[in-house]
Amino acid sequence: MANTGKKHFALLVQYSATTGLPTGVLKPNVPGDPDYVEPVVDGVACPFTPIQDTQFVINNYTSREQAGPVTYEVITGANMGTLQATESTSFAEPGENHYISFQGERIGTKWRYTGDTITYDFFVFKNGKLSELASAGNIGQNIRFFELTGNILINVVSSDRGYYSQASAVAFQIGTDIGTASFSFTGNDGNIVVLDSTNTFGSYDVDYYHPAPDFNGTNSNDYPLLMEITTYDGDWVPIDPDDPDGEWRPLPVVNAETIEAGATINRNFSAEFGGDFFIRISKK
Repeated sequence: MANTGKKHFALLVQYSATTGLPTGVLKPNVPGDPDYVEPVVDGVACPFTPIQDTQFVINNYTSREQAGPVTYEVITGANMGTLQATESTSFAEPGENHYISFQGERIGTKWRYTGDTITYDFFVFKNGKLSELASAGNIGQNIRFFELTGNILINVVSSDRGYYSQASAVAFQIGTDIGTASFSFTGNDGNIVVLDSTNTFGSYDVDYYHPAPDFNGTNSNDYPLLMEITTYDGDWVPIDPDDPDGEWRPLPVVNAETIEAGATINRNFSAEFGGDFFIRISKK
């Protein structure tokens, strides 16, 4: 029975009015019986957590010349479709912990030069907080995200930074509570990207044949900031726990560091961690 927050009584037990002990007589507790006992609200024994809908917004921002359509399918739900470049969609899936899969028909295809290939980056935000990212650079590669609940925003962008299908994505999300602190890095187009309390998101692509940009910044506040670095080099687990012989996926690992008040950082995170990863900085 679904959890309604109420205690239900399946059986009625007869007690002796003289001894106060059960007589051994039982009968089902069914509506219409004169002795029927209604369900009662019991927040302790039956704490009620309503099952919510999961709200999806998907934006195909692959508006550059090499962009193409993106196909999505909610494996645990009913929604599927194809988004052309610059198109968006929104829909609701009943329940929680959904699993969505993406494909792009131009992922991994050659671009300007012999080695340059098209990569797609996928950024997932849960209730406004960057929670996952992935980069696809191989022809036919699927990108999958799991356990999606609440308000889900997924932005898809394209890049020609791949080199023989080797590319990784790095993203930064800055909290609006970081005060006067400011950080910067060099984007894919060679321009400086500045992140602060008003411009809170940025990303770049890295491959093995191009140097990764440094990440610079100063915590000009009189309080420390928390920097959380999420990588995907944790333990591997089966996608379907009931099918250990099926496909597996890595669990994310979060490393937390403190940026002290007045501290300046100059880090090449891509050289330190490699692969897809993202960083969040907020007030500690």
